Amino acid sequence: MTKNLKQYLLSTFIALALLVAGLWNGFPFLYPDDGTYLHSGFMPEMPLDRPITYGLFIYVTSLGGWSLWLTIFAQALMTGWVIRMVLKSFFTTQNTDYQFIVMVGALILSSSISFLSSQLMPDFATPILLLSQLVLLADTPLSKQERRGLFALFFLTTAMHISHLAYNILLIAVYFALYAIAKQRFPFLKFKTITTLLGLTVLSYGTMSVPMAKSGHAFRIGAMAHKGILDKVLAAKCGEKNWQLCAYRDSMPHSLEDFLWSANSPLHKIGLVESKKELNDIFWTSLTTPDLLKLHFDASLKATAAQLGYFGVGEGNAPFLKGSNAFDALEKECPNATPQYLNSRQAHDQLVVFFNSFTHFQKKCVILLLIGCFILLLYKPFWSKSNQKMRFFLLFIFLGLWLNIWLNATLVYPTNRYGAKMIWLVHLAFFMLLLFFYDKKRTYKERTQP
Repeated sequence: MTKNLKQYLLSTFIALALLVAGLWNGFPFLYPDDGTYLHSGFMPEMPLDRPITYGLFIYVTSLGGWSLWLTIFAQALMTGWVIRMVLKSFFTTQNTDYQFIVMVGALILSSSISFLSSQLMPDFATPILLLSQLVLLADTPLSKQERRGLFALFFLTTAMHISHLAYNILLIAVYFALYAIAKQRFPFLKFKTITTLLGLTVLSYGTMSVPMAKSGHAFRIGAMAHKGILDKVLAAKCGEKNWQLCAYRDSMPHSLEDFLWSANSPLHKIGLVESKKELNDIFWTSLTTPDLLKLHFDASLKATAAQLGYFGVGEGNAPFLKGSNAFDALEKECPNATPQYLNSRQAHDQLVVFFNSFTHFQKKCVILLLIGCFILLLYKPFWSKSNQKMRFFLLFIFLGLWLNIWLNATLVYPTNRYGAKMIWLVHLAFFMLLLFFYDKKRTYKERTQP
């Protein structure tokens, strides 16, 4: 068997293993937003509130709706490949195929990774986005094809969700700061790599500029309503401002979803386009008034603290049946898949017990693994100069996790979905540390043997 064929077979095996949750369900997990993604990708048409990228991704990978299994298989391939690149980058002294299999197996059993790979949502892309840029920045020994593949993966995953734009910009700002003020401590950081990541991030803006312009104002005010900020802003300013929204204070929705989509929402009575100038004025008034700005800070702190405990799987995966946006879009765009979905556990409302049990188990794992990471990071040899790249990688794993928590909690609100999509990186960090110490011990034995 040739080496290339062996690697292809291994990648296929890993991808199939990552889909164990979807195979157990009997169909890729559906989410309420899938109606929008399916319609946008198959029509095609730019959605009002999100990039078109993921909808097109579904269309292409499913071969025009022939099989949605191919879409989640592509997601699993991408996830497995970036993990493979991480291992190959940091453990060049050994054949990592065995470690790759063991690590992915452990991730499947103890984390949300299989659920993310098996769900028709761009949530799977956020951890891939982070890992791809960290491998590139660590300047690890990769081939030209592998580096190009990581850059392509970085761009594709960035363009899948609006939140990735702010996420990347904040991380890239930190990379530039390290390059400027701590170049000696991080000699592997390359200006060209950082600027390339910035350029690809800016380029991805083309996929999300329209929805940001059309509905960004509504999402911002909806999030303020959800956190109780909007009511206080209106109470403080309606006496001096001629805002139409002031007339709806007593009937203001108290959730983001109701503000955006309820038929009784003031947003629909005033109009999405017509309300843009006023809602922007409300938002910027709240940011430029010290007492009101404090409300945003307080809400951000509370939401971020709450988000730390939210990373359970299965939130939003209700049994979508005829009349729901997700099911109607599936029936229209992928009619051949509809009978299979109707036979799935999700369609028969058989997911709740399993998801609750797994979430409880996963939370225990995360706590234990965080403690394990802390203990392993105290080991002195890990802090030697030769291990700078590994320290950089792990540092930004945890920084990326925190940034995801803070951004989503601050810009939207705390929810399990935002935590679940990234939490498996805690498991990855722990297994990377274990493998690091195993690799050091094995190398030391080889050097000391006569």
